[in-house]
Amino acid sequence: MTSSLARLSGLRFHLRLMKSLAKSVLNLGLGVRMNVFSQDRLYSLLDELEIPPATRRRILDSFRRPARDLQPNRFRAPMEMPCPKMELVIHVANAVERAAANAYLFDDEVLGYLDSPFELHVKYRGRGGKETCFNWSQGFLVFTPSCIYLDDWITLDSANAKCKRNPARYKREGTVIRCPPLEEAASKLKLTYRLRIAEEIDAIAGRNRNFLRSYLVDGEEIPSHFVREVKEFFDRVSFATLEELRTAIPLHKIDVFYAAIATGNIVADFSSAFVCESHRFMVFRDLESRDVYREAYQWERRLAALELAHSPPDFSVGTRLILCSHAFTVAVRGNIDAFLTPDDDGKPIVIPVMDLVRYWRNNEITILSLPKPNDDALCLESQWRYASLGAVRNAINKLELLEMWARGDRSLRVTEAYSDRSYRSLRKVRDSALQAGEDVLAALLPKWPDRGNRKKRLSDEVEAEIEKIFSEDFESLRGPNKWFVYGKLGERLKAIGEKISKVTFLRRVAKETDVDTIRKRAGEKAAYQASRFVWVLRHDTPVHGDYPMQYVHIDHTELEIEVVSKKTGESLKRPILTLIICAFSRRIEPPRVLWRLQLLREWSHEQEGNQVFPGSPRA
Repeated sequence: MTSSLARLSGLRFHLRLMKSLAKSVLNLGLGVRMNVFSQDRLYSLLDELEIPPATRRRILDSFRRPARDLQPNRFRAPMEMPCPKMELVIHVANAVERAAANAYLFDDEVLGYLDSPFELHVKYRGRGGKETCFNWSQGFLVFTPSCIYLDDWITLDSANAKCKRNPARYKREGTVIRCPPLEEAASKLKLTYRLRIAEEIDAIAGRNRNFLRSYLVDGEEIPSHFVREVKEFFDRVSFATLEELRTAIPLHKIDVFYAAIATGNIVADFSSAFVCESHRFMVFRDLESRDVYREAYQWERRLAALELAHSPPDFSVGTRLILCSHAFTVAVRGNIDAFLTPDDDGKPIVIPVMDLVRYWRNNEITILSLPKPNDDALCLESQWRYASLGAVRNAINKLELLEMWARGDRSLRVTEAYSDRSYRSLRKVRDSALQAGEDVLAALLPKWPDRGNRKKRLSDEVEAEIEKIFSEDFESLRGPNKWFVYGKLGERLKAIGEKISKVTFLRRVAKETDVDTIRKRAGEKAAYQASRFVWVLRHDTPVHGDYPMQYVHIDHTELEIEVVSKKTGESLKRPILTLIICAFSRRIEPPRVLWRLQLLREWSHEQEGNQVFPGSPRA
């Protein structure tokens, strides 16, 4: 094998462009977040995935072979796209492949990709069982940490047409369209073939990637103080709009923000809005925040649908519905009437809004989709904008568990998290927020800030030294004085350049002093005196007391029987069974012992006047 991918061939690589791209990527400074796909990474990936030698040769030949010669026509508009991730030029045949190449460029899971890889010879049984052969060489060769894919991108209309025209080659399974012959041929090489649909790529996200990729190619340097200011801004909030971020950091040009978004210094949601619409384009603190708040937003959309199930929609402009087996879209809506246009280019109709509401209540109207408002990217005014990730996850987990509990799920996960009473309380909070039109997630956020600051103020090294000296010196039968332990701890901390105040040490002593600590310092007897008194006896309650009958537990249980008098026949109600359980021996004594104890108590009170106590010689 050669020592570098650049040595594989000069036909496919534009060396001058590669050098300029490498220089520009390296000059990004703090803006570099993209991992350039190198020759060493390729060889290690082939070893990790245990790719057969024959497949390795084909993959390496894909880098050596010349790029495909694409001529423009009415079906294709070929284009050469410089790729900073691969440090070479990617040739795309049409707009679909262009969007796919941009998606690979901004996808962190994709290590590298290559257009028009090696030819794949495919055989399959066509119409009438006739053997059909063809060579596949279009699409992309995609490298990921878990697998190497052969991706073929087509539109949904083209896929449907292929299924009708060639059912032996293309098959539809539910909503998934597959190509079994190509999947089988790729699996023999230990690769995975995927038939990708162009509609998988969000239109807004594709537009943003196409706009921002030029900032990766140009390699505009991002100032270090800009990255620091962005970090300080996101220390206060978890997400914001790009306009809010620009207002908070007004001394930088807009191109700096775009370059930071393209390189990953500013985490953004490409599907929220076009990046130039800064009042709607969403930016986040980090990738984890983006994933969590996307999930939270999906819950908000689901709860909005839940609210729709109980109250009629407002039939605003853009609402799609089915009325009398025909699909309509609300084009104009007034206070009294609504103007509906049919989807099949039929004659539009005018109908009163009150009639639409009545039809909806009578289940004569089916809502297909609701219009997306301009500020629907995320709930910017929500309280969970300023909440921590843990608090948002807690609220989302509550909603998930509540939904499972409402469906009758009583699995271990549901029952161990909350009791039925807690679930009823959560349901009440959710329903109240929905009825009031408030943010449900905000209503379910935990009140963690009300507990005060509970963060540790001591470093891990100091904590380790405290635990060590407590286990070795303080918690021992020698029972050294706490100030002796404090002096010894101070010497150890001084050796590592740390110190601890007396107040902090005394608080730690008070926190660590429990029954187990007393048992280690003073023995079992002292620990027993310091232990909590046991008021209720259960099957797992440990033995307590020093001797039998020192402590007893008395249980009164009403029996499930009715006692009737023999003489009068009247009901004497239910009898009560009284038992005495010894805390030391766990013997169950009969009720007569209780009577004896009561007599002994009364007799002891009589003897107190004569200074005679039970057990004395005079007694």
